[in-house]
Amino acid sequence: MTGVNRLCWRWQRTLLCVTLLLSACRLSPASEPAPARAFGLVVPVYNDAGLEQAVTTLKPHLRAKDRFIVVSGNIDARVDTAWVNRAALELRQHYPATPIYGATSGLANIAQATRELGPTIDALVYIYEPNFPNQPEFSWDFDTTLSRFGEAGERTRGGGFRAVGKPTGRPLLQPSLQSYRWDYSELATTVDELFIQTQTYCKQGAATFADALDELMQQYGAHAGAPTWIPQVTIDPDAPNGTSVAQARACLAEAGARGVSGAVLWWSPPFAERAASFIAALNAAGSP
Repeated sequence: MTGVNRLCWRWQRTLLCVTLLLSACRLSPASEPAPARAFGLVVPVYNDAGLEQAVTTLKPHLRAKDRFIVVSGNIDARVDTAWVNRAALELRQHYPATPIYGATSGLANIAQATRELGPTIDALVYIYEPNFPNQPEFSWDFDTTLSRFGEAGERTRGGGFRAVGKPTGRPLLQPSLQSYRWDYSELATTVDELFIQTQTYCKQGAATFADALDELMQQYGAHAGAPTWIPQVTIDPDAPNGTSVAQARACLAEAGARGVSGAVLWWSPPFAERAASFIAALNAAGSP
């Protein structure tokens, strides 16, 4: 065998080995990437345990359209602005582009927050619910509520923050409150956005949640140009309005079918894996 023939044989043998190796490996085509999730989530953080879980357990699952609200002074305490600022700074280290909002209830807390919150906070959320000791200004009377939201919005914007309202959603469908004739689209004109607390209707079932969404959409339809809104679901099983993951998904499916852009997802640190799996399922589907 000549030198040229030997060289050709070696190359043929090498090519044959490579072909056999590729065949044995049974290479499969690359899997297609999961669809991007356009449905945004607002994720509350209200203590150090939740902060730790937000930057660890939840981090692989949060996406570009998600937001945080750092909550303090929600029920019966003064807003701890030092903690809110510290938590916001830690979140910013892990999420450089994610909007971070502060949240509290009571006009006194709003006034303090506008003076003391730092530039890491993008907006301030005014939580408005009955029976909160630090919110003596609450009223079911709608004109009074409009006035309270107007004051909160003015104070918040005056402090250099976007104003977001987080009102109770009970007047949407609760029979005993229908006489107060709450109009959420009119309430929205006092702030830049509403996070409406619809979790009690998700607790009652996806069909009732859908009824609440339809009522909101009807109100907003009569007030074109009103600032946007999103609903809320709760997957904390220990919360009064907490639901199963499946029921929360069904509620968000109703929101997604109506073109709603996102939702507040209330969760709790002891059930962080539950929240992570819930968000991961949304990511895999690309929508609710």
